[in-house]
Amino acid sequence: MSVFRDKAHILKLIKQHCGLYSIQLPVDDNCLYHDIIVDDTIPTFSTYYPRVLHVPANLNELRVRNDKENTIADMSNIYQLPPILTDASDRFIVGIESIRPFNDLRYQSVPSAYETIESFQALAISQTVGDLASTMEPPFLTEFLPPNRFRVNNGTYYKDQVIIGVEVSYSTELYDIPMTLRQAFYKLALLDAKRYFWNQLKYWKDFQTSIASFNLQIDDWADAESKREELLEQWDQSFHLNRVAAVWC
Repeated sequence: MSVFRDKAHILKLIKQHCGLYSIQLPVDDNCLYHDIIVDDTIPTFSTYYPRVLHVPANLNELRVRNDKENTIADMSNIYQLPPILTDASDRFIVGIESIRPFNDLRYQSVPSAYETIESFQALAISQTVGDLASTMEPPFLTEFLPPNRFRVNNGTYYKDQVIIGVEVSYSTELYDIPMTLRQAFYKLALLDAKRYFWNQLKYWKDFQTSIASFNLQIDDWADAESKREELLEQWDQSFHLNRVAAVWC
């Protein structure tokens, strides 16, 4: 299975795989990319393997105090996601991965080799205290409210400073898809393309160009829908075991 480099490369690989690379199709590459990759593959893939962004936030600053649309009766525990997550035009929020107090060791500086042994002892004690506190504190019970809000059902147990882990979709430019996931992404994209071509070209088996005529093997794409469903069933059983590494914002 091929590993693509960018958006132009993945479209080239798909057309080559389907035997359409040298054929002038009735739609241009921009429309193909949007109809297949942007509309189908990215939203579906991001649901199973979302990109996770960890953002520090103050819950008190995110609290929704006035609901202009009057869609929620009790606003006491409703919060708005930070603008850094909602202002991007080429991605959408998939869900809330986690919310935890801002006391994790990973956000503290690590002593250098030139610092005293007391610094490392303090760090070890801090880690121990943090581990003990994490076992005693109940986890945040959160509910994502699309498109950009969330509910915290037990926020009174914690201080306002938190780390929000937010699941987001991948960029339409595909640059943020990890190399370890690109084969899986391409597998889904190829099935989406075959499904698209089957629906769009099944009445065009004999394709005439200014140079020659082609007989497209349309029937090879007829089972793309069922194969796509099989692939998603496999991911349903294992996607929670293959989480993407989080990114600090």
